Amino acid sequence: MSASAVPVPAPDLSSSERQLVESSRSGHNLDLSSGDRVVRAEVIYDLCTGRYPDGPVHARGVRLSNAIVTGQLDFSGAQLLTPLYLTNCNFQEKILFRDARARTLSLEGSTLPGFEGERAEINGALALKNCRGLQRVRLSDSSIGVLNLEGAHIDGGEEFPLRADRIAVRGSVFLRRGFDCKGGVSLEDARIGGRLDCSEALIARTTSDALSAIGLDLKGMLDFSRARIKGRIRLAAAQIGGVALLDGSVFENGAETTLGADGAQFRSAVLFRNCNMQGTVSLAFASVAATLECDGGTFSAPSADCLRLTEVRTAGSIILSSTFEGLVDLEGAQAGGDLLAGPAVFRNPGKMAFRADGAVIRSSLRLDSVQVEGSVSLAVARVANSMAWQGATSVRGDVLAGEIAVQGHVITGPDLRVHGKFSMPG
Repeated sequence: MSASAVPVPAPDLSSSERQLVESSRSGHNLDLSSGDRVVRAEVIYDLCTGRYPDGPVHARGVRLSNAIVTGQLDFSGAQLLTPLYLTNCNFQEKILFRDARARTLSLEGSTLPGFEGERAEINGALALKNCRGLQRVRLSDSSIGVLNLEGAHIDGGEEFPLRADRIAVRGSVFLRRGFDCKGGVSLEDARIGGRLDCSEALIARTTSDALSAIGLDLKGMLDFSRARIKGRIRLAAAQIGGVALLDGSVFENGAETTLGADGAQFRSAVLFRNCNMQGTVSLAFASVAATLECDGGTFSAPSADCLRLTEVRTAGSIILSSTFEGLVDLEGAQAGGDLLAGPAVFRNPGKMAFRADGAVIRSSLRLDSVQVEGSVSLAVARVANSMAWQGATSVRGDVLAGEIAVQGHVITGPDLRVHGKFSMPG
């Protein structure tokens, strides 16, 4: 190879840069928390792409912490020959990683204005854990082993500052434990082989979608435990392979839809536990391969449907044990197990509060210790076993159950109170 064909590394290395070259050859981390903290981006680039002729980088990779990185770190179209760990570093410019290939890239705890990584291929992890200052993250059409944005803060003041449409992640995606994104997240048509963990996240976009995951293909669990979402979550036509868990979650979107999962396929249970859902929760035409459960908490959309389960199909039971403000609509729903309501409150005064017209219940229908302010309609529903009104159940409105078909017994307990018409067949 001629001299002109040999890559030339950055000239005139500073003291801190020479230390980085030596530590990279030995596989040790260089901590620049004191002294000369400045490292040029081109030096990091040269180390990762094999431009230094005096010896290869250690298999442990390039490891640098607490540095101030000047210039733009531009790996566009490059192949990194070594893992890269840049921990608690400060970047003056966004990192460019479009069409790049790498084994592992970690920027944990660093401050940087952005990361542009469309069409990147990262066999291991991309870690932006606890990053600060991010205004824009782009990962659409990329392929990654694990994506970790735990505790990261993103505030771009634009539509979807975090966009990862059509991303393919072989493992899990972590948007959890203090992950804070103002402006929304887009994961449309994403494929995730593990779980999507949004527990204890804050995602806000009050004018539209906070999280758009239309067409998401998720093999593992969907976790929104203790998450706070301001805006709408869109899961239309998504496929969720594991349990969908919302435990202690707070979703806020006024009178609009706060969770839209129409037509989604859930291959395990859907569990709402002690949630505060402000706005319509809609799973219309969705399928659930196990139980759909609302246990504790509040679903509130007084001027609309607070829980829309129109034409939903579940292999297991539907359990409603929360406070519902607005209409709970199960018209045309099919439950493979029981439909169990109670203890629960259904509140929609002067209007329909609970509707299950045309529902098909393949086991029993039971309302136990239910307080209803509004009407109940069960017209043309079909119940394979018994129907029971038990406990201290009160309806301040009409009960319309004309032409309901119950194969077993109809049981009305002594504490049932209906302050309106009570229409039952026979």
